[in-house]
Amino acid sequence: MRALKHRGNDAFGVATEKELLIANNLRSLEARRLESSIAIGHNLMKILPIDIPQPCQIPGGAISLDGEIYSEESVTGVEELVRNINGTTLSDFLLNLVRSKNGAFAISAIVDGKIHLARDSLGLKPLYYGEDSEFYATASEKKALWSAGIANATFFPPGNVAVVTDGGLAIKSARTIPESKVDSATTGSVAGEIHQRLLDSVRIRTNDTTDVAIAFSGGLDSGYVAYIAKSLDRNIALISVGMKESHDLVHAQQAARKLGIPIISRVFDKEELQQAISQILWCIEDCNPMRVEVAVAIGWIACTAAKEGYKVVLTGQGSDELFAGYARFARILASKGSEAARKAMVKSVVEAHLTNYTRDEQVSNLHRIRLRHPFADWGLTYTALSLPIESNLGVGDISLRKMALRESAKLAGVPRSIVEAPKCAVQYGSGIHKALSEISRTRNLPVNQFLENVYKEISWDRPHSLQ
Repeated sequence: MRALKHRGNDAFGVATEKELLIANNLRSLEARRLESSIAIGHNLMKILPIDIPQPCQIPGGAISLDGEIYSEESVTGVEELVRNINGTTLSDFLLNLVRSKNGAFAISAIVDGKIHLARDSLGLKPLYYGEDSEFYATASEKKALWSAGIANATFFPPGNVAVVTDGGLAIKSARTIPESKVDSATTGSVAGEIHQRLLDSVRIRTNDTTDVAIAFSGGLDSGYVAYIAKSLDRNIALISVGMKESHDLVHAQQAARKLGIPIISRVFDKEELQQAISQILWCIEDCNPMRVEVAVAIGWIACTAAKEGYKVVLTGQGSDELFAGYARFARILASKGSEAARKAMVKSVVEAHLTNYTRDEQVSNLHRIRLRHPFADWGLTYTALSLPIESNLGVGDISLRKMALRESAKLAGVPRSIVEAPKCAVQYGSGIHKALSEISRTRNLPVNQFLENVYKEISWDRPHSLQ
């Protein structure tokens, strides 16, 4: 818990088989000298009203929820779980929760001498586990397991539940990414269904607040989300970040005017980028150049949103996976055919928690920002994966991608310049990739070696904060 204080320090709670304690600081918990072979803990970061001190008492034990659950009525937290858990076993309750609910959550509970775990079906909230010769442990970040002497931390698989006992960890699949049956529906009906799914997704992710910031590049994904949020009468601010005169800053300003939505643009320089590098590496526990560059952009967006008083930020993450936005899908289609391209696309959706969501959650959390991804919605995922790959990719033209989403945005009334905007990855559009390359060259190093050298010098027990 001490290793994860950056994930929450408003309250701390621990539950064992016999006790449940909540304190304002860790010293108070340490003073109680709890002794138990099993325990769960929770660090509270109070961003929204649903965030309360945990663990919470349930029949036979206690439960802790990192995250939130989305429904037509509201965005709910752990209190709703506690109200609904009566009348069924915890194992069945968690299994049904993962199978039936949209949300971003990782759950741990302690009941009848066993620890129960669950993670949302798309992996929007991180959860790791590991073991040594003496014990099992789980945590929201690898650095917490490292601090406990567990070197090999493993991702707990999304859409699964588990029970931890003296005999080990027993994992059971509840709901995973579907190999949906391809539907040959007409273009118009597909476009309409995509729009309705995305509209519903934005609605349920904003029905607990009227003030919403949107990570905005002016492209199709963030532009479509912004257009829908405006149609729902949300109080929106678009946030764009980048190096001076970068593509995203210029294009975002133009797109914001087309949408008629106010925009907050923040320009960063190479000195600020250099200062952010070690903080980002510490935060995401990774030195992959692409992931670091994207994390810098997400961190700057979260920082800017927090300074402007926003607590919830929507993104366009997940769209490229669902609607074949990456050029590699078109190359696979051209060289290996439809089935191979489709399998590659489904694989990217399955692995999005590894490549995108965990990184983004870890960075935004530092700024007390609740990041929500409307494209990472179960209903929209099912619809998108039921489309023939050719619905999104132009045969013989690698530049034609995400065609089903573009058609949906067009029919919905999104401005044409946004609908037809070519994809420009955030690390390039923001100018961060170019600036980081220039910083690395001053040290006569390629970017990957420069980042690896910085990564090796990180002290994992020292918290960082992004400015």
